[in-house]
Amino acid sequence: MDALQSLGIDWKLLIAQIINFIILLLILRKFLFGPITKMLENRRNTISKGLTDTEEAKKKLEDADQESGKKLADAINEAEKIIKEAKKNAEVEARETLKETQSKSEKIIAAARENAKQEEERITSSAKSHIAELVIATVEKILGEKQDDKTLSKTIGEIK
Repeated sequence: MDALQSLGIDWKLLIAQIINFIILLLILRKFLFGPITKMLENRRNTISKGLTDTEEAKKKLEDADQESGKKLADAINEAEKIIKEAKKNAEVEARETLKETQSKSEKIIAAARENAKQEEERITSSAKSHIAELVIATVEKILGEKQDDKTLSKTIGEIK
């Protein structure tokens, strides 16, 4: 203790200063370091949570991108299938329509031929009838007498 006094240090004052320093440290710790430490810890937790949320959002975004790419690819495949099916159906329908049209055309042509044949027969029959009448009239003029039904029937039969 004499050594401290020879240096000009008062040990009572030194002890008082040490006690004051300890009291100051306790007060600073209680009112300044505690809240600052708590605020820094909260800030660290907020930043950590923000980084974690950012990573999760990034992962979700990547997953959403992959999902949308997959859905887009599925939609394109489905559209291609629908287009192929529509083309196939259109070809089948076109073939059926062509067959129906050909069938109707053939029926119309057959009916027209039948009508033409019947008209030809009617005209031929009518012409033969007129020719027979002309022949009878000519024969009667040439012979100057009327022919009996038997002879006329025979003559008409020969003409036909």
